[in-house]
Amino acid sequence: MSEKLFRRLLLLVALSFSAVFAVLIIPPLLWHWHHRRWADGARVAVVFGLVVAGGFGVNALVSGELNYQGGERRIYQDDEFPFDASGAEFADLGVSVSTNELSFEETPTATGFARLLTRNIGYFLVGRHFGFVPFFFPGVGVVVWALWCRLELRAWQFLILASAAATAVVLLVFLPYSWSGGGGPAGNRYYMSVYPVLFFIMPPLRSIGPACAAWLGGAVFTVQILATPFVSARQPYLNVQQGAFRWLPVELTMVNDLPIMVDQVRSRVVYQEDPTVPMQFLNDDAYLPEGSRIWIGGGSHGDIIMRTDGPITSLRVTLSAPVDNEVTVRIGGSEATVDVQAGVPTQVTLTPRGVFSRESWAYLLSVTTRDGFRSPSLTDSRYLGVALRLTPTVDVPPSTYTRRQAEEVAGRLYRAILQREIDPNARVAATARVRRGRLESLVSSMIDSREFSDLREQSQPAELLEAFYAGLLDRVPDAAGADDSLREITRGGYRDAIMDLLLSEEFEATLLSQ
Repeated sequence: MSEKLFRRLLLLVALSFSAVFAVLIIPPLLWHWHHRRWADGARVAVVFGLVVAGGFGVNALVSGELNYQGGERRIYQDDEFPFDASGAEFADLGVSVSTNELSFEETPTATGFARLLTRNIGYFLVGRHFGFVPFFFPGVGVVVWALWCRLELRAWQFLILASAAATAVVLLVFLPYSWSGGGGPAGNRYYMSVYPVLFFIMPPLRSIGPACAAWLGGAVFTVQILATPFVSARQPYLNVQQGAFRWLPVELTMVNDLPIMVDQVRSRVVYQEDPTVPMQFLNDDAYLPEGSRIWIGGGSHGDIIMRTDGPITSLRVTLSAPVDNEVTVRIGGSEATVDVQAGVPTQVTLTPRGVFSRESWAYLLSVTTRDGFRSPSLTDSRYLGVALRLTPTVDVPPSTYTRRQAEEVAGRLYRAILQREIDPNARVAATARVRRGRLESLVSSMIDSREFSDLREQSQPAELLEAFYAGLLDRVPDAAGADDSLREITRGGYRDAIMDLLLSEEFEATLLSQ
């Protein structure tokens, strides 16, 4: 094996240390075996396996975890930092999280999976917050130029291009709701590890035209991020509110990972209860609700994500303003443009199509105003366009629990089973499952999780029983009920022990007292 080939292989191995990117080893293997160089192909496979195993081994030595994303990690929010307070230990602040396994909130049907994958492919390519086009535009130029000059490409370059595409598909299949890496930043940090391999498919350039086009295209989207790196890092939702980003679709399958989630004030707004309608205000042209009224800026375009426990069968929008205005309302493929008369409320009814994601339905509500007015209040300098009042009709199946009760049940389950507080993203999904009557399914997924498996290995049955009682009933086990539950836990019946407590009259009574 030549030194040049060996260096290329090490680059691919380093990339493959990240999650699903082992797909990148396929091109060199196929290339050798296609040319009947069986020994070289075997050596490539051996080197690949040894270096990847060594990478995970080194990670285990320095962190105690083979999985570089596994083990206990903590999220610090609201200006909290590790060891921030006097005498505070690492675990005294923040929220504990771990990524020890791939989890699927629910298994979609074949049709549902195909629809989800198709939608995610579109988002992967041109999504506003994580798309390949806005954040990897030079890569778009490389692929376009390579296909234009395809007759000059060699077989191994086509293999690399196919592997880069296959890696993207694998990401979308195995991580359909978090394929960008999550955490708040714009851009796809998972695919960033694959991005450099596109360099190998670049045909020779005959002029600087393609390079300039790639640079200019990338600058349209990312120049402001590069010019203000500290602001962009702290407030990643600001840059995607404006400019060319506004032309691109919002990734509704990724609602819990959008950059706006970093802004807890604008991303956790409950517009109404029963049925509950949480909202995320994606830009500053849509103002936070004042009671049931939402103002949209004058001569601007406001984007709001609405989330519901069931599909919206119809949405009645009441528009009002003290001046005449032309307003366009769009949501889920339904659109209406109306002339709003000064002082006269105007109603439109829309029938949107939503996107099912993270145990809820998501809709992008976009409102555009032509004109505006200055608020007459001396303390309000806003330039306003129109006020909205939203009345959604949501097809929510009957539920045993109210929204607040379901949130309480979800929180108690996390304290009982995983022995920690529930994190914000998990609360939304868990609450939806409780309200849909899938309580036993939720318990099963938590019992089967790697996190609970680790706790089970470190704890005695009696300690697990105490945690179950403390989390669900807020008391220690009594002698009367403890024996049966302890026997259940000892023989591995964790699910049955939890369900017995959840269905008890005592649990129901404590829940109703909330």
